Amino acid sequence: MKEPWDDWGVDRKPGLTREEMAERAKRSTEAFIAEIETMPEEALARPAAVGIWSGHEVVAHCVVWHDYAVEVLRRSLDGTFRVEDFEYPDEDEYNERTAAELAPLATTELLGRLRSAADMVGELLERLPEDEWRARDRYEVVVTGELVDHLDEHMEDLRKLG
Repeated sequence: MKEPWDDWGVDRKPGLTREEMAERAKRSTEAFIAEIETMPEEALARPAAVGIWSGHEVVAHCVVWHDYAVEVLRRSLDGTFRVEDFEYPDEDEYNERTAAELAPLATTELLGRLRSAADMVGELLERLPEDEWRARDRYEVVVTGELVDHLDEHMEDLRKLG
């Protein structure tokens, strides 16, 4: 069955272990947080500075997708994973709506949520059976796509704010 991330074009690293994946995710998240923490709040608050979003809203958007990765892993582990729960017919609408839902939170709270989600991804990867890790691309693709590549992509835009 086709999964939503089958066409994400994530650069996979054959032979990557669950522990290495967890470490990549944590390093990427910590580097992103460290850079955001150096940015002036007024630069992050500037409306429509990154497309339709402020820098703060971009951070909220990143939290949404970190949480997405957590849910893919959690549901895979507890046996409730269903592909249809991770498909969004209108991804732009989903991104706009979910970022807007989190935007009222303070930037420091959003950064805390990013860190917590990255930690949870690491914990869930540790609990994932080795044979399941090796049997499906899903885990590496989702974690790389949302906790590594996604942050890198948005960090490039956010650096232009300061």
